[in-house]
Amino acid sequence: MAILSNVELKWCKCGSNAGTKYRSDVKEWSVDCICSAKQSADWVKKKHAQKEREDKETGKPLIKLTKNCLKRDGTPAAPIKCIDMFGNDVDPLIIGNGTKANVQYMEIPWDMGGQQGVKAMLTAIQVIDLVEYTGNNTSGTEFDIQEQPEVSLEDEEVF
Repeated sequence: MAILSNVELKWCKCGSNAGTKYRSDVKEWSVDCICSAKQSADWVKKKHAQKEREDKETGKPLIKLTKNCLKRDGTPAAPIKCIDMFGNDVDPLIIGNGTKANVQYMEIPWDMGGQQGVKAMLTAIQVIDLVEYTGNNTSGTEFDIQEQPEVSLEDEEVF
């Protein structure tokens, strides 16, 4: 196992929000890691990628890690372990863009069609500084939001 240390996460899809592979219906967990220039260069040097990538919004170096949700035999793969600095479980659905983390991966050598590389398969995330994802809440809208009244069963008539 290896670790990508102190990276900034984007688009963490490591729970029930797993995405699909590019141009496919196959489900996979994934996370984008904004990293240092050195980490990005080392990533290519280790043959985890053919070229360096960068985040479209910031222009900073980016490493994408993935793991298939199903094994080759069709059985479910072990989910991505998400923990905090103390080893406590973290719900992957609340890991938002900008979260600082250490990302663990497994290196798997491959050889296909005369080309070789080393697949880096996502295995776990250790959250250092959580930026919580709250989803599509109503803040920023112009709707008039009212408090929902509480209903007591004691006040209703019993038939």
